[in-house]
Amino acid sequence: MRQQTNATELPAWKHRDEIIHAVKNHVVVLLLGTTGCGKTTLVPRFLDEQGFGPVAIAQPRRLAAISVARRVSQELSCRLGTYVGYAVRFDDCSDPEKTRLRYATSGVLLREAISDPLFRRYGSLVIDEVHERLIQTDILMAVARRALIERRKQPTCATDAFRVVLMSAAVDVTTLLRYFQSAAIGPVSVCSIPGNLHPVDILYTADYCAEHLDAALNLVLQLHLHLENVPGDILVFLTGQEEIELAVKLLPERLRRRGPGSAPLFAVPLYATLPPAQQLAAINQSRPQTLGSVAARKVIFATNVAETSLTIPGVRFVIDTGLSKQRILDPSLDADVLQVRPISRAQALQRAGRAGREAGGGICIRLYPETLWPKLSAYPVPELCRCDLASTLLQLYAMGMDQPWKLPLVNPPPRSSMERALVHLHELEALDDQLQLDPLLGRQMAGLPLEPMEARMVLAAKALHEPMVLSQVVEIAAMLSVDAWSSGLLVVLPGERRIDVQRHWQQLFVEERAGDLVTAGRILHQYLQQAPPLRKRWCIQHHLNERLLSAAADAFTQLMQLLECTPLYAANAPQLDALAAQVSASIPAEVSTRERLLELVQRCICVGFFRHAARREGQRSYRIIRTGYHPVALHPSSLYASGAYPEWIVYRDFIYTNKPYLRGITACEPMWIQSSRCSTATFASREACR
Repeated sequence: MRQQTNATELPAWKHRDEIIHAVKNHVVVLLLGTTGCGKTTLVPRFLDEQGFGPVAIAQPRRLAAISVARRVSQELSCRLGTYVGYAVRFDDCSDPEKTRLRYATSGVLLREAISDPLFRRYGSLVIDEVHERLIQTDILMAVARRALIERRKQPTCATDAFRVVLMSAAVDVTTLLRYFQSAAIGPVSVCSIPGNLHPVDILYTADYCAEHLDAALNLVLQLHLHLENVPGDILVFLTGQEEIELAVKLLPERLRRRGPGSAPLFAVPLYATLPPAQQLAAINQSRPQTLGSVAARKVIFATNVAETSLTIPGVRFVIDTGLSKQRILDPSLDADVLQVRPISRAQALQRAGRAGREAGGGICIRLYPETLWPKLSAYPVPELCRCDLASTLLQLYAMGMDQPWKLPLVNPPPRSSMERALVHLHELEALDDQLQLDPLLGRQMAGLPLEPMEARMVLAAKALHEPMVLSQVVEIAAMLSVDAWSSGLLVVLPGERRIDVQRHWQQLFVEERAGDLVTAGRILHQYLQQAPPLRKRWCIQHHLNERLLSAAADAFTQLMQLLECTPLYAANAPQLDALAAQVSASIPAEVSTRERLLELVQRCICVGFFRHAARREGQRSYRIIRTGYHPVALHPSSLYASGAYPEWIVYRDFIYTNKPYLRGITACEPMWIQSSRCSTATFASREACR
């Protein structure tokens, strides 16, 4: 295969012999290297060349897995899906017979571990970006450690034929070394790849910038106007998609107010759910025509996805707000909530390093005083220690673990979080009263690539044996699986016009009382009804994101195939009959076929999301039933927010911006949200976790 001309210039290539020596002589290798050193693209090739293939390379994000696989296939001049492939949820572009380098999300590899817990199909497993400490990354490390232990017990599956390589830009080396060395699985090594970073000057503001977006925009303009003759792009770290889109809109307006004569610049967004084509605009070095001339400078407004996952050339200036959005389990809500929190010192160093890629070095301006620096945590708090664990536990059960809460982890989560997850799964009937995986409902829920509540919603529809109900519910699940409703990307219009379009759908696709999730499903249904050549035009006509709907269509197809082809789903069991009876009970005989279908779909949603029930208090606010939390409003994007506020609802998401909101709303009746389980598992879960 043809080598890319500049691959030999990368630091990873220059340390090739050192890396190969470490891998040959150690079962686990912790490889440290700055972003852009070539570790993600080159190390898997080294492993395969040395006989440790096929290689699975775990990436924390879908877009990273796809984009890196594409880049490596181009470097090696091979067709994507042959020697180099990728696998993400609902999209597997790899060949079991041909693919030697398989870039996949951690979630995909964990799902494969349900049937192959020892990773027998691979010669090595590379886990990239371990410093991010995402839930699935930590669980994959635990499963890999367990696989190495089990391999030592099996003469036919020797550990010397399998390697685990952990790659990171900055990580707590001592903690990870202790974790793997304690397993007595063989030698563990640390290997460092020096980077090519140039000096970066770090500047701080005198005071903390409470209005960080406004401060960042003003600073961008100052840098651009006062350093007009100094080349280099500007990277600004913000907290989330909505904030980034607002910044992209406001920056040109503020530049125009400065008057004519300013050098052209253009702003681009960068966040995890951004479509690939738009993500490339942030990464490549091309400049669009602006007012008849090529824009002099690019400003990239990004989330923490730009810290390490992507290489962004041309950046000389970094503006760091010192903040990021993090998922936090809030006991008062019994759910994960996105909150803006300070970043760690390790993250701040990574952000600053982005200004050191160009010759001559760069500048990083932190929008907080230097006195705050020692108060930041050294490393990010692992997601396992701050998020809901129900989905994670269900996967571990499906791998054959009778007591998954005893699985050794790098940083064990709080016992209360584990107890809550066990109760959650018991109430969803995934676990029996002895906290063992239910052989029917539990195993089926684990077999679907969905969150537990969404999986139970789908199984409730399957139990009815009514194809139209099942199809509509799976359409909803497919839209939720690609985050079509809550990501804000479904509508391809400026933010201020999105809500108007979403309410237009209410008249176009469904009657008023159907709700947000049913509407999302109906949109996908209408999309699928179009002939494939006409789908793009249909999306343009209705201001809809064709890429997102195409992904949802793929998800729908895969889910339907799973439901039709897996023998368990056709099983005739009392549990399924009871579930069907629960869903269809007391529907009035006089209702029309259309009304009956809608009500059955809504009831299936409630069977899955009964834990997320709320009741209206007053005219426009709600109280969450499970925790009593109030007041909370419907999100403006909800179809019900136009004035038809139901008394009882279930919601998909709780979010907090300037105030708390419920999003993804379905109207319901009180009897629909009564769980078939109560909290009888609470005592058992507490005893189990002791």
